[in-house]
Amino acid sequence: MIKKYIIPSNYKCGIYSLGELPNDKDDSIIFYLEEMEVLTYFTPNYKTEVSFYSVTEDMLEDTLTAAYNDSGQLEYIKMRMDNEEKLLYINLTDIDDAKNKILDFCNDNANILSEKILRGKEKYARLFIECYYDGDAVNIAAKTGTEKEMKEIIEEYGDESSADNSGDYPFKNRIECDNETLRIILLCAPPDARYELYKFAVATISGYIKEHILDMIDKTDDFDFICEEYD
Repeated sequence: MIKKYIIPSNYKCGIYSLGELPNDKDDSIIFYLEEMEVLTYFTPNYKTEVSFYSVTEDMLEDTLTAAYNDSGQLEYIKMRMDNEEKLLYINLTDIDDAKNKILDFCNDNANILSEKILRGKEKYARLFIECYYDGDAVNIAAKTGTEKEMKEIIEEYGDESSADNSGDYPFKNRIECDNETLRIILLCAPPDARYELYKFAVATISGYIKEHILDMIDKTDDFDFICEEYD
């Protein structure tokens, strides 16, 4: 059986739990929870389908919150998943609004990535920004390569150019952004602007790291900073 949950698009200013919201409003976002623990809704502005997995009835009913601004307009919907508060929906009025939200996201995440990169104890030979986007899933991450790891890769493949392939460095070196939040921002943005917003996010994060920490890390003489998109 599919359960239906109604979130009004307009209500009194404040943050409300699911049980505090009226369920008889015509102008609403409707969430559908299937028996297979799949939660789905369609964005009100662009009718884009958005899905989440492993969502239980208790999780939704006990932790979902909706926030309304001073004008009574729905700003965002969040829910706790995996012991973290997750963004389910964000109201974006236009491309400029979406870009500003992306910029805030990038500044926060680039700062977190930078702090983790600077904690490294070994000399870096490579620093990568890996990125991927397929219209739904999105992934932006930093990945480090130490001097020792680079030498091992070159020795294994017998080709110095192999040092520039991020996939050959250990997966444990990967530091991801909050990609699920970025996914929701993109899905709630105008469809024809989503890819450009994704590229803007990649450029902003890589630019921040390049500007703020490259001079601070311990690196080899042949160090390189590489931004690459993967399939």
